[in-house]
Amino acid sequence: MFYAGCISIGLAAGFLSALLGIGGGVVVVPMLLILLGADMKVAVGTSLACIVPIALAGVFLKHAGGQVDWKIVLCVVPLGILGVYLGDKVSDVSSGILLKRIFGAVMLMVAVQMMLFPCGWEGLLYRRQAHGRESAPPAATESRDTGGGRGLEQGTGRSAPD
Repeated sequence: MFYAGCISIGLAAGFLSALLGIGGGVVVVPMLLILLGADMKVAVGTSLACIVPIALAGVFLKHAGGQVDWKIVLCVVPLGILGVYLGDKVSDVSSGILLKRIFGAVMLMVAVQMMLFPCGWEGLLYRRQAHGRESAPPAATESRDTGGGRGLEQGTGRSAPD
């Protein structure tokens, strides 16, 4: 059962990471808890260790496809590192049960937000400003291959690479 669980976790984390940009907390932590019976704190640490190489493989593939905004990466990563330090300190003084409850609440909030506002908050604000018309924001415009023209790269207003 251990190896079957590891295979399932690895395949799910890699596939969903490349498909949706999720993997560590959303996929690996719950699967470690459910399939392998890991302790919550061990599941978090193990998830972080697993997702680094999985995410790097995804970054290489997405970068090759022109799907990484390095300006955002350079802004987010330093603050993310600070957040890791702060989260680790809070984790050290929290029980596994409390962490599971916080995890569940965050997952539920994200699920509700994604279901109710699939274009994100920007999409909701854009609709309100569209003079009463229901319309999608520019960031939600996806590249569509109509056979001859070039689509727009999602969220940038730039032409997508061929």
